[in-house]
Amino acid sequence: MEEIGRRLKAARLAKGLTLEQVEEETRIRKKYLDALESGRTVLIPGEVYVKGFLRSYGNFLGLDGEGLVEEYKALKARPAAEDGAGNGGPAEAPAREPEAAIAASAPRASAEPRQPAFATPPRRSSRSRPKRRRNGPGPGVYFLRRLMVALILILPLAAAGWWFWGRQAAAPPPQEPGQVAQEPGTTAQQPEPEPEPEPEPEPEPEQPPASGQPVPAKPVITVGAPQGDEVDITITASEVQLEMDFTQGFPWLEVYSGGETLYWSKASGPLSFTGKDFRIRIGFVAGFQLALNGEPVDHKLEGGPYWINIKTQ
Repeated sequence: MEEIGRRLKAARLAKGLTLEQVEEETRIRKKYLDALESGRTVLIPGEVYVKGFLRSYGNFLGLDGEGLVEEYKALKARPAAEDGAGNGGPAEAPAREPEAAIAASAPRASAEPRQPAFATPPRRSSRSRPKRRRNGPGPGVYFLRRLMVALILILPLAAAGWWFWGRQAAAPPPQEPGQVAQEPGTTAQQPEPEPEPEPEPEPEPEQPPASGQPVPAKPVITVGAPQGDEVDITITASEVQLEMDFTQGFPWLEVYSGGETLYWSKASGPLSFTGKDFRIRIGFVAGFQLALNGEPVDHKLEGGPYWINIKTQ
C-alpha cells in the first residue's frame, strides 16, 4: 500500500496541488487523503471507504482508479495466499499473484471509472483556479466591506431618529385647558388667596323719564364663595334667562332644572336656557362666560370642576 500511496503523492505534486485543494475538489477529508498517501489505511473506517476514496482520488489525479483498487485488493489478498502455502495448500497461488497485480495495475480502456455511491463527483478545475483564490481578497477585506455597508445603512437611520427625538424633546408638553403655560426656568407659584370681594354699592335710583313711565330695576346678582366644589349664585328675579359661552376649549357640561336634564355633553358654542332655578356641572371654568337675564356674571372661579347653583329670590 505504501507504493500506491507514493504514486498518488507523486501525481498530486506533479499537478502542483495541495491536500487542501484536493479535499475541496473531491470532498474527501484531508486526513483520509494523507492516510492513502502514507499507506496507513487503518485510519480510514472500513474497506468500503478505503476502496471508494482510492478510486475517486486516483481518477481525480488522472490515474486508473479502478486499477488502483484492484491492486489494493491483490495486496490485501497476498498475506492470505502466503498463509495457505505455509499450511500445505497449492503452490500455484503465489506464482499467479504478480500476474494478477500486473493485470490489475494495467489501465483498462474499455472500463470506465465508477464513482462510489457515497462520494460526490469531483469538480475539474484548472491550475489557475487555486491561484485566483490565493490572490483574492482575504476575510478581513470582506469584513471591512460588510462593516462599511452596515454603517452606510445605519447612520442615516440613526441621524433621522436623533433629529426626530430632539424635536419631540424640544416640543412643550400639551397643556390641559385651564392651565397657564409657564416660561422655561420659572417655577410654578401657588396662587395667592384673593381678598374677599367688597360689597357692591347699591345703585342709585335713576330718575324716571319725563314721560312718567317707571324704568325696570336691574336684577341684583350675588356670587357666593366656593364651598368645596359648590358655588351658589342668587338673582333677584322670578325667572332666569341663562346664557353661557366658552372661549377656551369645550369642557364637560351638565345642566339641570326642576329635576329635568337639559344638557349632558361637552359644551359646544353658546348655550341658552330659561327657567327658575338651575344646577350646572362644569369640568373647568377657563374661558367660561356666564350671563343671567342679560347681565354678565363675574364668577371669579378658577380650575374646576364645579357645581354652580343658580337660585332666584
